[in-house]
Amino acid sequence: MSNVSPEATEGAFDALAGIVKTNGFFLWGARGLKDITGAKRLGARKAERIDAELARRGVHHIPGRIPRDENAKVLLYAPNGNDGLGTLIHHLVGSNGINLSSEALNLVGAILDKHAEAVRAVEAAES
Repeated sequence: MSNVSPEATEGAFDALAGIVKTNGFFLWGARGLKDITGAKRLGARKAERIDAELARRGVHHIPGRIPRDENAKVLLYAPNGNDGLGTLIHHLVGSNGINLSSEALNLVGAILDKHAEAVRAVEAAES
């Protein structure tokens, strides 16, 4: 049984999708995904529900299945988010069915963060 209202869960998934679409990606822990549902543990059905909620909002993720290990990392991305950054992620990693370890996802997230910083710096210099 969840102590989080369905409206709060919907709002949290909507907000998460907004972040992903704006930034192109978001690296987060499976525990965070579980927590926004109000679940006590991340079982198979809860992981499937999270996957469905993300898919309904156009958010893809690596690994391809939401991990049941709450300490695992999940790279959320929007294929059309942030002027193609999500498309790049999808073509390089997501469409190939590659499942990266949490350590590898941390590295990918750090690289993507540096890329986003560089893009912001160029945009600021051009304006």
